[in-house]
Amino acid sequence: MGKFGKRGYGYNVKSLKKGIDAFLYKNRSIKSAIVGIGNLGSALLGYKIFSKMGIHVVAGFDINSSIINKKINDIPIYHIDDLITVVQKEQIKIGVITTPSSEAKKIYQLMLKTNIKGIVNFAPYHLTSRSDVFIKNIDLSLFFEILRYELYRPKK
Repeated sequence: MGKFGKRGYGYNVKSLKKGIDAFLYKNRSIKSAIVGIGNLGSALLGYKIFSKMGIHVVAGFDINSSIINKKINDIPIYHIDDLITVVQKEQIKIGVITTPSSEAKKIYQLMLKTNIKGIVNFAPYHLTSRSDVFIKNIDLSLFFEILRYELYRPKK
């Protein structure tokens, strides 16, 4: 049996959870930033589950002058031109792209000039991972396509 259980007694749930969390590095917090503070970006700035997971959104970036130098959900919004400086200063490791597809490649190339090591890309533009930067492309429209298919496909 593993180191979390005892034969005939089962598992101590708190100890097991702590071990799983350590295995998944949940005991390590990490800083992130969101680029593109439109509808999706703003919603993510308010997503409280991130902090419970140890993922701390510490900055937002945009080009909209009406939100730059303001805070949304206590998170400062900077101009995109400040991305490299802020990411280095705050030691941000995860970047989130919620821009239109026309801007995604530019933002990606800008992030590659920083110490960001992981990117979550919501833009409808596929980005390719490099050996030093992990990318997760999330195409929300694909999830809706799958759901529609599942709802309408003939049932056996």
